[in-house]
Amino acid sequence: MRQPVAIRVLPPIVVIGAVAVLCWLMLAACGLDLFGWRVAWCGDGGSSMAAFARIHALEAEARDLETAARAAADCPAPPPAPEVVAQAAEPAPPAPAEPLPEGTELDLGEDFDLSQLAGCWKSTNSEILLVDMSGREVAKQVITFCFDADGRSGRKIVDPAGPDTCEPVAMDVLHEDGILRFRHGQMYCTGRIPSIVPGRIECRPGDAPESPAVCDMIDIINGVDEPQEGRMHGERFRRVAGP
Repeated sequence: MRQPVAIRVLPPIVVIGAVAVLCWLMLAACGLDLFGWRVAWCGDGGSSMAAFARIHALEAEARDLETAARAAADCPAPPPAPEVVAQAAEPAPPAPAEPLPEGTELDLGEDFDLSQLAGCWKSTNSEILLVDMSGREVAKQVITFCFDADGRSGRKIVDPAGPDTCEPVAMDVLHEDGILRFRHGQMYCTGRIPSIVPGRIECRPGDAPESPAVCDMIDIINGVDEPQEGRMHGERFRRVAGP
């Protein structure tokens, strides 16, 4: 009979150690360190690590670009450009009206404008009787009204016959409802006429078309209009060169 063959079995610890060494060698060959050791003969892992680092850098750059793109998309749209509105040039002011010729009588027709009053206007009666408070005749006077260029203000001038003189007084002008009104304050004079009371002149269009205006001269005594019988009615004025 043949003799049995004896088979020798390695101890388990030897087998486990051999497997561990084999795994360590394989991992080291892939560029991985175990416990800070790497076999000297394994391939160069530096290029692999550099490639991994480059990949990570590119991924980070891509994430940054994506974040910037999202931020740009979230920004509000720029405001629209301001609309430029063309402004029309202001019309040139109207040229001042030419003074009416001398001798023209005051006319309050439909085309009347206050600027037509520019200059001086004299009573056509020339001499108006001036009386004191008792009705006694004191002197005769020539009344002239001189208006500014726009006709909205002026002054009343009285030239009494004789040595008496009166200072011109400022006057307000109003044209309303077809009636032209002048209002002046008290006038101070010398000589026989100490002063002339405040007054108001009201002018209305003439009775016929293109007829001269007719004016009433009303004295204001102690703040009250004088009675109708004391007023001067039907006075007219014509354009003159000066007072």
